[in-house]
Amino acid sequence: MTGELDAERVPWVRQDGCDPDSNWYLGEDQEKPSDPFHESESRGAWLQRLLLSVLCIFTLFALAAVTLSQSFISLVVHDHDHSTAPHETAAPPSPTIVQHNEDTPSVAQLRDPNEYILSPSWDFDAHPTVREYFWTITTETLNPDGIYRPMFLINNQFPGPMVECNEEDTIVVHIINQAPNATAIHFHGMFQNGTNIMDGTVGITQCPIAPNSNFTYRFNVKGQHGTYWYHAHHSAQASDGLLGPMVVHSRQEQKLQGLDYATDRVVMVQDHYHNLTSELLMGYLAPDQENDEPVPDNALINGRGVRDCSEFPGWPCDATNVSTPNIDLDAGKRHRLRIINVGAFAEFQIQFDEHPFYIIEVDGTDVNPEPFHRLNILPAQRYSVVMETNVTSSNSAFWMRARMVTHCFKRENDRLQPELRAIIRYTSTDTEPPVAQPTSKEWSEAIEVICRDLNTTALRPVEPISPPPADDFVVLRANFEIRDWRLARGFFNDSTWHGNATHPSLHRYLDAHVKGPVERGAISVNEQVFDREKELVLETVGIRTIDISINNFDDGAHPFHLHGHKFFVLLQGNSGYPPNSTELPKYLEEHNLLENPLRRDTITVEGYAWAIIRVVLDNPGMWAFHCHNTWHAESGMDLRKSLSTAQKRYTLCTPITPHVSKAPALRDYETRVVQYAELLLYQIEKMEGQPFNAKLWFHYYTFDVMGDLAFGQSFGMLKDGMKHYYMKLGDENMLLIGAFTRLIWLFPLFKAIPGVNHTHIKFQRWLREQNEPPVSDVFSWILEDYESNEQPSKQDFLNLHGDAHLIVVAGSDTTAVTITSLFYELSQRLDICSQLQKEIDEYKKEYIKSDYASLSHLKLLQACIDETLRLHPVVPSGLQRMTPPEGLQIGDTFVPGDTIVQVPSYTLQRDERAFLRPNEFLPERWTSQPDLIKDASAFAPFSMGRNSCVGKQLGLMEIRYITTEILSRYNIQFAPGNDPKAYLENKMDVFTLAVLDLNLVFTRRN
Repeated sequence: MTGELDAERVPWVRQDGCDPDSNWYLGEDQEKPSDPFHESESRGAWLQRLLLSVLCIFTLFALAAVTLSQSFISLVVHDHDHSTAPHETAAPPSPTIVQHNEDTPSVAQLRDPNEYILSPSWDFDAHPTVREYFWTITTETLNPDGIYRPMFLINNQFPGPMVECNEEDTIVVHIINQAPNATAIHFHGMFQNGTNIMDGTVGITQCPIAPNSNFTYRFNVKGQHGTYWYHAHHSAQASDGLLGPMVVHSRQEQKLQGLDYATDRVVMVQDHYHNLTSELLMGYLAPDQENDEPVPDNALINGRGVRDCSEFPGWPCDATNVSTPNIDLDAGKRHRLRIINVGAFAEFQIQFDEHPFYIIEVDGTDVNPEPFHRLNILPAQRYSVVMETNVTSSNSAFWMRARMVTHCFKRENDRLQPELRAIIRYTSTDTEPPVAQPTSKEWSEAIEVICRDLNTTALRPVEPISPPPADDFVVLRANFEIRDWRLARGFFNDSTWHGNATHPSLHRYLDAHVKGPVERGAISVNEQVFDREKELVLETVGIRTIDISINNFDDGAHPFHLHGHKFFVLLQGNSGYPPNSTELPKYLEEHNLLENPLRRDTITVEGYAWAIIRVVLDNPGMWAFHCHNTWHAESGMDLRKSLSTAQKRYTLCTPITPHVSKAPALRDYETRVVQYAELLLYQIEKMEGQPFNAKLWFHYYTFDVMGDLAFGQSFGMLKDGMKHYYMKLGDENMLLIGAFTRLIWLFPLFKAIPGVNHTHIKFQRWLREQNEPPVSDVFSWILEDYESNEQPSKQDFLNLHGDAHLIVVAGSDTTAVTITSLFYELSQRLDICSQLQKEIDEYKKEYIKSDYASLSHLKLLQACIDETLRLHPVVPSGLQRMTPPEGLQIGDTFVPGDTIVQVPSYTLQRDERAFLRPNEFLPERWTSQPDLIKDASAFAPFSMGRNSCVGKQLGLMEIRYITTEILSRYNIQFAPGNDPKAYLENKMDVFTLAVLDLNLVFTRRN
């Protein structure tokens, strides 16, 4: 029952309906306890409260005077460390923060491949550093090989910038998504130990970053080094350009490598499509398709290739700015090339004419050097090779050949050029001009035609580790099947993955397991939370080691990638049957396969073949295991491994907030918002032509809406025309709350003063009297979370009580003051009001009934709302945030870690450095005159990141709906005898914005 609390489990609910700490407040029909001990205890409590009251009275006024004298409209920084150390104690050294602010070109362009050459002066011994990147994601047309096509860009360039760091560094990437599609970034191969929510997997660990939104990835790079990369992990966006390399240096890097080398660089190879992957996916996933993957049109090396435009009649093409990739290497030296297949589908076979090479790293694992002269590499795999430029040739130029293994393609593409070449050119002090084209010869051995992994049996890690014994054995069958609706889908054990982008698996798992997982000894399929036909989730408790036997029943190769872990490659076979759980231990021992096997994160199982890997599940979280062939992953060849530990680990995604801002929930709430808007319109109609206290009635409107949505019953103010006692309490207390925001330790003293708590107890009773609502209310989510604790702590109770109050204030007071300020501004700018009415009139011609989705398209309305929020921020002093443990560099100022920082929104949003004519109401700055905005990042009315306002869309729904309905029916003007200046001059910052009464006159439009 919504609002009904279990008296046996909630500390402040007694069978007699009273607060156990408030025996002094009894109903007239109740008798006081007659127990002598109880009476003595009660008298002691009274004396305690009286003493505290005296103390409060003498201290609060002095503290209030000090607090109120400080300006809230300033940058306020509070040290969060309440240590008792003497002030003269030397502060610890500030951590190093390196900000990577690259210049963003004004037009889209290909990134200079020289940016992927690592600096020889890199400091491997630097103290742990915070490396901060700033990326703006956009979409523009670009021609990596001459053919123009839409591309995802980072800072207006393709490919993305290189992320480079040392082991133990912290990576911070600030994402601003200005693309038209939602997205997310996965840092491929990163363990993300303790930061599962930063894994970047949409529908698994996070919701996507919506257009015109931002998100910050922050994680520590621990226990790993080597070559990695990052890419979009939403739909097939990586193939549309959203990718780049990542290099993690070991502090012992030069000692771990068996070969010295003079230079170090990244070489990315990829297949390239001239059509958008969204278009290709529609065809690939359509009925009557038998897993015929789209065939690429070309290949790229470090984002570049070159094609003859005459081969593409009718396609927009310009090859003047692209050319054959060049790799310049000093002659007579060794050079490291970190090769990454960042493509969607194709396996590449890499060779350097006349030059053998040594493999020294596989997927972030250093290996003892072994010679090769061809390298097979599938999507998502990485190999570091060392090549020596010691071939004596007359022209000193050689081909690097990146050849796609087309035998794996089920279709033909006449436009495809399967081999892309780059020129390896020796550089020296000679002044001879470089040769235009190499004449080198390729290796004489037959070219590989089967899609399969490089034979890595000879590769042994430099740091020897033998795997621990396995606790469990899991068999996975991977295949494609045509089932319902003639759809071909990828399967793991009869399960094809269909995740929920707006309610990720990790969130649902945590929501359902707040009581803690069921203890079990073996890995198991979680069917309590997930439907195994759509979401196969293997769950384990504690640290376990498992063997996974992967059996490929498909004719195509699958590069399988495990997030959050590296695994031991025990066996790979292309015939016969793999050893079962009984046979495997003996087989491994007899063949000495447990002595330092290769460790990697992406393994390929060729068609009708198998592999057995061993993984130590020691990294808590929800981790994907999927085919890294983009088309196969999108068809459902995916599962999840969930590792659970102690209950405290479930805080990885906290706070768990009700999904009040999601579209389905908004549609459910919309009818109730309309209901209360109609009640408000009725009150306006009754007062037509007369002064109407808009501020008061707008508050009634938003309070009644939040009472219904949050607690299943409105406060009844729109019907009664009177303030609910709880609204009176809020009005009376907000001044104190604003004054004592930074003295939160005083609030328990307020509760101890006799009589002060009376209204709070009354509100608690009101909560308990609510009935089950027809649609779930917000408080039911919070109450369910509270009641899931078998023994709620006092802090749990305080959180519950605080959340109940926060819902009302955050969900109603802020919206009401915004509507009030909006109508104030429109009453002062009747020209803008008239323009807005015209926009609404046009809207009403198309939409008979206003609704949440269509109202969001009214550009001038949204501009007026944004301008109101800029001039009249609902929390003028700004919200408090805590700096990360390593501290934060803000311009020239370093703020220590774990420090509370407060940025005043009122001052920031009226700063001339961010907004021209900052004190004027100019909605056109958000539409037709964007030059009036100098720095849009100064405007964040709903905050940003994971702590942004969860009720943003709900608040906008209320504002848009009531504004549209009022202005479609009425003209407005300031009531005679009221001074507009008084409204501005008497605004107060009481944590939220407090404004004077706003008396308007509403008259019917013709």
